[in-house]
Amino acid sequence: MAKIDSEKISRLEPFKALTTAEMDLLLSMGNTEEFQEGEVIFEEGDVGDEFYLIVYGSVRITRKIKTKDQGYEQRDLGLRIWGDIFGEMSILDEQPRSASACAQSTTLLVSFPRSRLQDLMIQFPNFFTSMLKLLSLRVREALASLDH
Repeated sequence: MAKIDSEKISRLEPFKALTTAEMDLLLSMGNTEEFQEGEVIFEEGDVGDEFYLIVYGSVRITRKIKTKDQGYEQRDLGLRIWGDIFGEMSILDEQPRSASACAQSTTLLVSFPRSRLQDLMIQFPNFFTSMLKLLSLRVREALASLDH
């Protein structure tokens, strides 16, 4: 498995508020998981017990949308790439996953379990402020896409 370049990741939102040493400590609080292309990371409706940081690779986020004929189709909500986080909504609101996530290539993730959330919030408050800003930006982008 590749070494995680914490210095490179710490230049990205929401990690900019962290020093390299803090980034190393944050990463040590998570678990690394590797997924192969096409492998499902989680499905819409699953219990959300963790959020993820992409170290390398890419992840497609999709959601089932009801069609006019009462069937369903998968709607593409976006591609997440290295340095992105995803799965954070279920951690924050303790609701089932609102979308599915699937690896689009060999992908290395660091997962942060809900059980560590309070520790992470206390030790890295600036990170969580940035994460909430990112979540707000994603909601705004989703709302704006409804206008098109």
